[in-house]
Amino acid sequence: MASVFVPSALLNYIGLGVVLTIGLLHGANDIMLINRQSEIKNRSFSSLKAIFYYTSIILLFAAVFYFLPTLGLLFFVFISAIHFGEQHLAAVLDLIGNTLRYMLYLIYGFVIFMMIFYFNSESTIKIIEQMTGLRLNEGYFFYGLAVSFLLLFLQTLYIHLKEYRLSWQIIIREVLILVTLAILFNYSSLLFSFAVYFVLWHSIPSMRDQLVYLYGKVSVRSLKKYISQAFVFWLVSVLGLILFSISIQQYEDFFLAVFFSFLAAITLPHVFIVSKIKQQE
Repeated sequence: MASVFVPSALLNYIGLGVVLTIGLLHGANDIMLINRQSEIKNRSFSSLKAIFYYTSIILLFAAVFYFLPTLGLLFFVFISAIHFGEQHLAAVLDLIGNTLRYMLYLIYGFVIFMMIFYFNSESTIKIIEQMTGLRLNEGYFFYGLAVSFLLLFLQTLYIHLKEYRLSWQIIIREVLILVTLAILFNYSSLLFSFAVYFVLWHSIPSMRDQLVYLYGKVSVRSLKKYISQAFVFWLVSVLGLILFSISIQQYEDFFLAVFFSFLAAITLPHVFIVSKIKQQE
């Protein structure tokens, strides 16, 4: 459903702006995270080597997206779901075994994706068709959302009864967050819906964790250092997207498909790096 309060075009510009700034910035310091991880493990790992491996993974995933777009899209949603769930729930589930924990990360992330897709089904169907050639209908997202919610409820109940008694404050808070997101997604465009979750619920908390991991604390000084170290990689990412968008400007209707494909390609190595750091904590 499009916004009834603000024009969708304006929401899209705002969403694009925050994703290209804060959203991309939160993943632009991955090389520093690799170096920091190497220091902690007392291993030697040069920045050039890290950049080579990092770029190779991005190019490999971009190739998968180009030659096998359906597989690439499914893989992107899968790893992003785990990544979103891990960032949001890691502190709550630190006493749970790895298998149950990662299952809940995955299911929670799927709930977020299915809410975004279902409440913006028209735009989602169009973009998926542009990216993969597949023509879906709204029913896929409705049943995906229903199944995801059911699995989330059942696994949360199991963990609460069998593994680790979650406090009612945590449960109520998470329910209110999901209700708030559902209302927001229902009255926003697809890009703005994704941007709100990606930036407010994921990127900013992730940047906070990275500041602590890299510099020991969150402060104005550490934030300035983080931005200065990430600036070159952030700028390359933004310029790359802009140049590619200009090269296909005659296909203006495909911009969002290109945009999400670009995000997918640069997400994979970032997910692996952050996951490794979370496992160290």
